Amino acid sequence: MTAAESGPDRLVVCHREAIGHCVLSLAPFAKGEVVDRFSGEIGPELRQHSLQVRPGLHISDTRFVGFLSHGCDPNCRLDMERLELVALRGIAAGDLLTIDYAETEDVLFRQFACQCGARTCRGWITGRLEDANEDGLRRMADGGKSAGRSSVLAGDAAWWTREDLHYRAGRLRFAGCDVATMAAEVEEPLYLYSLDRVEANLDRVLAALGDVGCEAGVYYAMKANRFRPLLERLAQSGKCGIDICSPGELDLALSCGFAPGRISFTGCGVSRGDLATLLRHPDLSINCDTIGMIRRIGESSPGREIGIRVNPGLGTGYGDGEKLTYAGGRTTKFGIYREQWSEALATAREFGLKVTGLHFHVGCGYLTDQLEQWSRAIGAALRFLDEVPEVRTVNVGGGLGLPHRVTDQPLDLARWSSILRDHFAGRGVRIAVEPGDYIVKDAGMLVLRVTDVEWKRDTRFVSVNGGFNLHPEPAFYDLPCEPAPCVLRGKGTNRQTVTIAGNINEALDIWAADIALQPVEEGDAIAFLNAGGYGVAMSSNHCLRGSFRECAI
Repeated sequence: MTAAESGPDRLVVCHREAIGHCVLSLAPFAKGEVVDRFSGEIGPELRQHSLQVRPGLHISDTRFVGFLSHGCDPNCRLDMERLELVALRGIAAGDLLTIDYAETEDVLFRQFACQCGARTCRGWITGRLEDANEDGLRRMADGGKSAGRSSVLAGDAAWWTREDLHYRAGRLRFAGCDVATMAAEVEEPLYLYSLDRVEANLDRVLAALGDVGCEAGVYYAMKANRFRPLLERLAQSGKCGIDICSPGELDLALSCGFAPGRISFTGCGVSRGDLATLLRHPDLSINCDTIGMIRRIGESSPGREIGIRVNPGLGTGYGDGEKLTYAGGRTTKFGIYREQWSEALATAREFGLKVTGLHFHVGCGYLTDQLEQWSRAIGAALRFLDEVPEVRTVNVGGGLGLPHRVTDQPLDLARWSSILRDHFAGRGVRIAVEPGDYIVKDAGMLVLRVTDVEWKRDTRFVSVNGGFNLHPEPAFYDLPCEPAPCVLRGKGTNRQTVTIAGNINEALDIWAADIALQPVEEGDAIAFLNAGGYGVAMSSNHCLRGSFRECAI
């Protein structure tokens, strides 16, 4: 039988040596525009240039669309109900048109190696319901030749895979547990934390600090994650202190087993009432963020030891993002600048306060590429130290980052510690560090349930039962939580380009836009990785959708 007639010809079939027959546009197309309406003979036979209309039926002799090239990040998609080719993004005249073969085909006429160069390139292309053949398995075992993202059968070589986080037989496992099984036991969104991973991350920081050549220690930044079992595990380990930023966090730290002498307070907007609570504990370290805070402490507790948070005017953060950089060209609310430093010291002297600590925190999530700028910030901060010889501890803050995207490389802790060693050699002070994210972020995930999978114009939306109110960082700070289906559907390396949307009635409630994801269906569970830090701790009940569970494994 024959499908509906095609529209005007704005395409041309040509031949290129590297890819064979292909289709070029003869005119520009906007995102969402119908590029071609096609027709052809529909029957049961699978041919080299046919396209699957539905299982067991294929359309051939379609003039153009049968010659479309494959791309793992295609610029077009096929609507096999309307028999239309639709632009996924803007297309210029002369562009090569591409589709993802696994979007429509259960089984390919012939599997092949892909060298499309896309970041999400799968390396070996199969239909969505078939395993890679012997050539494909051999190629993937050899590591492949794709210039893009490595991806083997069933997703086992995802960039985030590690010993305690991987797929086994197509099912996601975390800290020895089957994630889908755990998610099936609860209806609400589920946070899972690996406490062993938390402690291993802490051990990694401590090992790096062992190479800095002077006394050094860690204060875990509670604001990253205040899950009680996690805090109790850290307190019981005796390996670190804890940094807090409110009286409420002080109460929680004490109740979880941290003695006042192991607690450091670094807060802003600190009221007299806040200080009254803090000053009840003389062994508590307090870092003053303003001159007014120094004065209020002096009026209440003259002669007390204090630390002062300074702002070196230089900073860095993940991807050099402005929202994640706490000191730099833009004046920020954190710490005391050089221009006010003399006044701060004079205020401390007026009340006999002893400045025994210096503190600075210049950004969040920095990786190896940002270490040079971080080093410059340390140099600028240490110039404050020359005027306060009684300082015993310099707290360099936190901000150590970890990879959020396939293109990110892990923080080089050896280089990080060598920078500290170079700056602090011969100064005779103790170094303190306040990692939060680095310790807990990749030790947690948020598991959400798929509620819908459907097209809206040119976008395939995957809707889930949790939104940015449960984990604000992807929407607010461009710190993505990598989505991983808890059970892989079908076979092969097929992925679909989707946008994952949350259930909050706000336009910015998008978990991930235009990403390549293995197929999911309504009711499936998706784990959002790197959700252990600043998720629950920043969550809200917006739209009265703040319900969730937390579980330590």
